[in-house]
Amino acid sequence: SPSVSLSIGNVSPSGAPINGELVLTANASDNVGVMRVEFYRDGNIMLGTRWAAPYSFLYNVRDLDTGVHSFYAKAFDAKQNMGASTVTQFFLPDIRLPVVAMVSPSPLSVVKGTIIVQATATDNIGVTHVDFFRYFASQGAPSSQIIGTLANAPFQISYDTIDLPVGEHVFYSKAYDAAGNEAIASEVHVIVAAAKPPQISL
Repeated sequence: SPSVSLSIGNVSPSGAPINGELVLTANASDNVGVMRVEFYRDGNIMLGTRWAAPYSFLYNVRDLDTGVHSFYAKAFDAKQNMGASTVTQFFLPDIRLPVVAMVSPSPLSVVKGTIIVQATATDNIGVTHVDFFRYFASQGAPSSQIIGTLANAPFQISYDTIDLPVGEHVFYSKAYDAAGNEAIASEVHVIVAAAKPPQISL
């Protein structure tokens, strides 16, 4: 039967898969010839098949639970003789991004005075905090200013727009988890109307 070994690559010095992907590489040989190599995870979960060398498989692990996962490979020859590699254990750290979305204000709404700025945020382990940002549309995102930080839900702040220039403003939020993963909510554009009465001088 064929002989096969498995190695796991594309891992950063911190132990996290680079770009959320592992490279599974099998080294397979047979006295006549290897017909195919199959890759497996956590028992009998088949990930894919390679029919020719190099027997390498790029596997996205972003949706896997944090913790230890096992990987191995099977090699087959033309007569369906099979050889299996030893199981390789891999500890997957928390690489799953939080999920964050803006709830308020409503897109393209006209606002003035004090408004509610709110977001929802979840994470597979837990959200550590949410930051809220605002910038004047004509000045662009580099002018973003943080306008609030909350560590616990509900992620909602009151924000006074009275001193903002009239025109289009952009609000968004970022959510963070304990592993340093962060996600940005889609921006919400609103129109800030004049809240102060015009000053009239004689």
